[in-house]
Amino acid sequence: MDAPPPIPELPKITAESKHHPHVTFITAVDNDSLKVPETILGNQHHGALSWFFAQAISGKADGNQNGRLERDELESFLTQKVSNQMNFIQNPKLLPRADNVSVFHLGPVSSKPTPAQQPLTADIAIVVQNGTAPSGLKPARVVNSSQTFDLRFQLTGRRADVFNHTGDKITTLPSGAAYRWQPVIDKTRLLKTLETQFDMRLKPIQITLREGGFLHFSLSPGNQAEGLNALTVLSLAPTGYLQFLYPLSDYNDPVVVRRFPLLLPPMEISPPLGGEHFVVMLCRSVATGLHELLARVQPQLPEPKQFLSHLHNNRCQVGQYGVFSE
Repeated sequence: MDAPPPIPELPKITAESKHHPHVTFITAVDNDSLKVPETILGNQHHGALSWFFAQAISGKADGNQNGRLERDELESFLTQKVSNQMNFIQNPKLLPRADNVSVFHLGPVSSKPTPAQQPLTADIAIVVQNGTAPSGLKPARVVNSSQTFDLRFQLTGRRADVFNHTGDKITTLPSGAAYRWQPVIDKTRLLKTLETQFDMRLKPIQITLREGGFLHFSLSPGNQAEGLNALTVLSLAPTGYLQFLYPLSDYNDPVVVRRFPLLLPPMEISPPLGGEHFVVMLCRSVATGLHELLARVQPQLPEPKQFLSHLHNNRCQVGQYGVFSE
């Protein structure tokens, strides 16, 4: 009896391989030897790639809002979202790369308000090492260090060093003071909510720390033809407190930017040191209600739903920029 024919091997697809222009190849990882764990999204276990792919084709990745999902939009959305969620262990790969071929028709551009009026705001997953978390924290859930987490609190005596999910040290807090832990958790929750609700293509041209402790910051929208030029800038300190930076009525700051790139005045880095985040928003309409809210509640943070309630009829690009200082 003749031996059965050998099972044919599937051809390996590499960046150098020739692709059919209508075929998009997506893998969950960029290394065949890596195992892909599940993560917690929406307070349930999911695969990160499938979760964010579903978001992408629902319109979240359509940065230019033209009703089509181009390959470069899909690649940028998936690599950023999956990598961030999985602590940069999982990095999806998409081929061909960096072209604007339309891979999904999303239908007519929606005229419905964005972001959602009732956004989902997930609990913040925290790891607590060498001790226990103070009672009363919300919305937070304690997980093991082997699970996906947002914040890690490392306790040493009366001190708690706080790290983000990529291992960067954010700040140091009293180990048993819930009122000091809560603003850091609230800050992380607000940043995560903004990331899920907005076009996150807004990128800084440069963010550099120079001698003398000054931050030099310039920015430009992803596409100036989209007419997003109403500017809002706020800072979230390492300890979780808010500072509303732009526009300030006391300085007669123009609310609409007429020319890009925009170079903001140098900002001096001062205590509290650690992981500070700047949130920059360019919107189609001036966010007057949001500006009034931020000026009224600072240094406290507004609830994410409060923040978004002033933007659900607006269209914005948002950037989040972390600056780590010592």
